[in-house]
This record gives sequence, C-alpha cells and structure tokens, in this order.
Amino acid sequence: CNGQIIEVFERSEQKKIFEEFGYPDLGQDLDHVYKCDTCGQGYWWSSSPTSSASRVKDSCTHLLKLCLQGGVDVQGQPDFFAHVDYEAERKRGKENLNAQSSEGHTRSQGGVVEVVGWLKDQKL
Repeated sequence: CNGQIIEVFERSEQKKIFEEFGYPDLGQDLDHVYKCDTCGQGYWWSSSPTSSASRVKDSCTHLLKLCLQGGVDVQGQPDFFAHVDYEAERKRGKENLNAQSSEGHTRSQGGVVEVVGWLKDQKL
C-alpha cells in the first residue's frame, strides 16, 4: 500500500497486532514490533534463530555489510542495525580492495561487486 513502516512500542497495541496477524506465542522474545501506518499490517522480529524474521534480519545485515564494504554511501544507522559496526565494515572493504590490488587481480564474488557498484549510482 506504500505506507510507512513504524515501530510499535505500546504493549496493548502490540498485542492487537499479534492477535490480528496470528503470532503464535506472545511469550517468545521479540526484538521489535512494527506496523504500516496506512493499512495497519503488522510485522515483528523474533530473536529465535529458527524464525523467518531472524533469517530475514540476518540476510539484511549481510546485505548492509556488503554495501558498507563496497563503499555505498549509507546514511544513518537505525537501531535495528545497532549491532553492525559501520566503520569496521568500511575498513574491511578497503582492506579487501587493497589486498586484491596488491595481488594484481580481483576475485570474483558472483557479481556482488558489480551489484554493489550499481548502488553507488545516484540515478539508479
């Protein structure tokens, strides 16, 4: 619906979201609860490593790290990614680039370098 996703802090509102969208166990650890400010669709993140939300968060974290290492200009750092050390990832990217340059070749990463390069394009 193109609404904005906002974090829900009120426990009573979180409970409504869980009831409406079928969260199975309110006792489980939840990192964050969100909803769309237009349609009210609920979302939540569970810290359980087997949850789909946790797997999505891991994938998003991996993509963020690739962007940082690839030199994409990432603005701000939401609490959701507080566990990511932006400067360390940027440094790791520079070190990898320098190591590859000194070896005289660029290792293929399955197109990752090319895709991250696209993210640097302001027109994209």
